[in-house]
Amino acid sequence: MIIRAPGLIQSTDILLPRSVADKGATSYCVFLVDDFLRPEFMEMLRAEFPEDLLRKRMGARLAINIDLNDQSDEVNSFLAKSPIWRSYVQAWRSDEVLDDLMMLFKNQMRYRYVPWWRPLLMLRINSRAKLEVTVFLSAYRRGFRLTPHTDDKFKLLSLIHYVPSIDSRAEGRGGTAFFEPRAGVSRHHLRVLTEWSKGLRRLFPLWMAPSLEASLDRRYFESDELNTSQQSKFSNLFVSSKYIGYEDNRISGFVKNDWSMHEVNLEDFPEGELRRAVLINIRLRPTQSYRMIKPIEQLLVKMKRMIHKS
Repeated sequence: MIIRAPGLIQSTDILLPRSVADKGATSYCVFLVDDFLRPEFMEMLRAEFPEDLLRKRMGARLAINIDLNDQSDEVNSFLAKSPIWRSYVQAWRSDEVLDDLMMLFKNQMRYRYVPWWRPLLMLRINSRAKLEVTVFLSAYRRGFRLTPHTDDKFKLLSLIHYVPSIDSRAEGRGGTAFFEPRAGVSRHHLRVLTEWSKGLRRLFPLWMAPSLEASLDRRYFESDELNTSQQSKFSNLFVSSKYIGYEDNRISGFVKNDWSMHEVNLEDFPEGELRRAVLINIRLRPTQSYRMIKPIEQLLVKMKRMIHKS
């Protein structure tokens, strides 16, 4: 028997429908669930959504994500004062929900990773200590654009739960656009949009990469303008597949893989309104060797940008 705390969200309230888990057996897994939470829970989350905190942290920027595992005084104070949000975050981090989401991921493994990596990955994901669940508050403004990308190599599964204000004028704008590869495009072709086309990695065969992190970098060479060379390469490889709009109490997600290209574009989003959402991700914890190498890679990228500007 499940004993429910009155007025609080439990792990059973956020388990995905079985129809979503079954879809994990298909080769391209992007899903959505409308009316995700019970209406009374959604109204409580909306009423206590910390828009003032997000606007304060955002300043003049167009986007902000706040980690709800952050131990800052502001985040701790918000969660301490809001039992409904605290229970929501705890539910996402529960073992029951993690097991449910990992079932979806495991159904996708044979579509997602090179054969030599699958048994090693299975060993890692079967260890709870090697997985982490992150929950972020997210707010974007009109004009923000997150160009096509697959998400980083350590992410396994990504979800977004929309929490619009009661007077939202978005009417679906501000959602996520997904892309799929053109016929005949192979993993080899994708290399030009990944870190395996740069530095020492370009000298190694691509089969050595267990998982790719592909993206268009609009800031690399052209300030805030979209890199037209990268855009051309992307258009030769991918076509639009699906658009999932920004709608109240909708949750959408996907299993991260080499091909999970998606984009967010708020160029026509209502002026003055925030696109409010919660981002939930399941990730592999980075290895110790990666933690050592990453700062060196970041330094090399900064040096390259400085040389280009000069």
